[in-house]
Amino acid sequence: MPEKLNRIEKLPFWLKPLKDEQHYTPAQKQVIAFSIAFEGSVSITRTRQYYTATISLGNTEFDLLENFRRIVRLGKIGKATTQREGDKPYKIWKISNVHEIFYLLEQLKGYMPCEKYRKLRNLVSEFCKRRIVAHANGTLEAPYTQREHEIVKQVQKLNEKGTH
Repeated sequence: MPEKLNRIEKLPFWLKPLKDEQHYTPAQKQVIAFSIAFEGSVSITRTRQYYTATISLGNTEFDLLENFRRIVRLGKIGKATTQREGDKPYKIWKISNVHEIFYLLEQLKGYMPCEKYRKLRNLVSEFCKRRIVAHANGTLEAPYTQREHEIVKQVQKLNEKGTH
């Protein structure tokens, strides 16, 4: 058992398994889904040779983000990295752990309020599930499959401005 714990402790934060499953009421699922659709994003970005799935929500009202985080019980709140001088300060709630994203998106099945976010939910959930399986044997350098590359392109197209 200690060997397994050591292996988990050494994993990057984005691969660590969920500590506790969160259980949401239908009303909480609606709040989470609508909040993400109205003020947030579901995306996959590329940093160097790696793809990163994220769900994020930004707002200038910090107490809203704190209340949202209390409902979701996942992710972290941090300062926005791009902020112009004179803009009202804002923070971002964000999840970039594949286990947390997969779990949350599976909980939101049937709750996303529009077609774009239903598609994003399905695609990013599939991507995260594939990455969880690819890393299940303990390797951090699991190559991306053709399907994963296709998912990334579809997600990026859905998130292009002015296309919806």
